[in-house]
Amino acid sequence: MFVYYSVVHVINILMDGISAPHLYPKQMEVLKFLKQYVRKYQSMPKLKDIAKALNLRANSTIHQHLESLEKKGLIRRGRFNNTIEIVEKDFDFSDVKDVHLLGYIAAGKPLEAIEDKTNIIRISKDMYGSKDIFALKVKGDSMIDAHIMDGDTIIVESKTTADEGQIVVALLEDYSATLKVYSRDKKNKKFILKPMNEKYEPIVTDKLYIQGILLGVIRGY
Repeated sequence: MFVYYSVVHVINILMDGISAPHLYPKQMEVLKFLKQYVRKYQSMPKLKDIAKALNLRANSTIHQHLESLEKKGLIRRGRFNNTIEIVEKDFDFSDVKDVHLLGYIAAGKPLEAIEDKTNIIRISKDMYGSKDIFALKVKGDSMIDAHIMDGDTIIVESKTTADEGQIVVALLEDYSATLKVYSRDKKNKKFILKPMNEKYEPIVTDKLYIQGILLGVIRGY
């Protein structure tokens, strides 16, 4: 429908059978602990063992992590006896890349960019090669027609220029940041940031600073 849809690479983090699925740090910790425990004791840990080792107080939290690992095809759980089997025994943790989750980006009205390099997500190294990338959490619904939803995590290539029709992370003159489709009105020397939701009006400005180009979208289910 729109040519810039081609830049949106939606990553289904629930796919089975992939060699390096997207794992959040705590999920990686749980999986590493399971593998280490099996190597040491030749049996699977109980929930209390996982809780103690990873400082997790609620069984419900542990169940959520195990459920995520199962959906990603890394473990298999018994339905009646609480057994756990590691499916991807040879999963290579060196094949993943740490990507800094720098904060929030507005898909709606611009908001102040929040930079926080303490949070990371992990993706396959071969997904984006050697590109300089970072991640942002989406707030708002102005890009829903480009299949970018409130709560999604976007993967962005750090760049200061963009082509017409690309989805960009742009910093406005007041240092607020927004996610929109980039174009230029060369005749009037204006920059146009177009939302993908008819509820919102385009942002027209004399000056903006491009921070990056959208590469992908990660959505949890």
